[in-house]
Amino acid sequence: MLALSCSASASPTAPATPIVKVTPAASHVTIHAGRNAHSFAGTPTVGALFMPNAYPTLHTCTASVIRSRTRDVIMTAAHCMTGNGRGYVFVPADDNGKAPYGVWKVTAAYGSPRWIHHTDTQRDWAFLRVANHSKNGKVLRLQNAVGGNRLGAAAKAGQYVTVPGYPLGAANRPITCRAPVYRHQGYPAFNCGGYPGGTSGSPWLVGSGKVRTVVGVIGGLHQGGCVPSTSYSARLGKPARAAFRRAADHGHADVFPERPSDGC
Repeated sequence: MLALSCSASASPTAPATPIVKVTPAASHVTIHAGRNAHSFAGTPTVGALFMPNAYPTLHTCTASVIRSRTRDVIMTAAHCMTGNGRGYVFVPADDNGKAPYGVWKVTAAYGSPRWIHHTDTQRDWAFLRVANHSKNGKVLRLQNAVGGNRLGAAAKAGQYVTVPGYPLGAANRPITCRAPVYRHQGYPAFNCGGYPGGTSGSPWLVGSGKVRTVVGVIGGLHQGGCVPSTSYSARLGKPARAAFRRAADHGHADVFPERPSDGC
């Protein structure tokens, strides 16, 4: 899906300098013809992620709300983050530049030590904490405003996932696709055309109804993939749940490194 570099300073006043990766098709990828993402009106629990100083000009990744007791946690790909997370902005259900549920400021970021110190692509996920809003003198938490999805385990081969995401841009619409999962080099993967830069961090959702389960996010191998028609995820499991608990507990946050090469 043409993963995106989300390079920025840890300071919220640093300029945002996203660089889109454009690479030729990888010869080892098998493309399933006929399955392509389509635009839609969006879903409240999924939104566009903007780097510091980039809102409303350019969103560079996708994030989604994860159900927690503190009701203020979102999830994206680790390679979307640099620094401590401050200055990033999340806009749930962003649609053609409109923010029906408001704009939420990221206050902290949490990841795996294996990503923070070694940029291990099997740990290419991150949990972010957002600040509450104040409405009519009352505190409004993100999850109360839009709902949230459960954090699950790694997607299984043969399992169908729905993947809403935001292509790189500003006043555009989100896309979605439903596709079966398979494994490639130990990474969950799916084939569906139309996932370009900006869709890194898009949640892989299973289940139905208002509350679904996240079993992956676009990232992992080649930071999500070298072509728009094949997307990957890091495996979710105990390390992801440990980082999520730290975020939900408002524990010690992390400082994310610069994004490494995607290897495409």
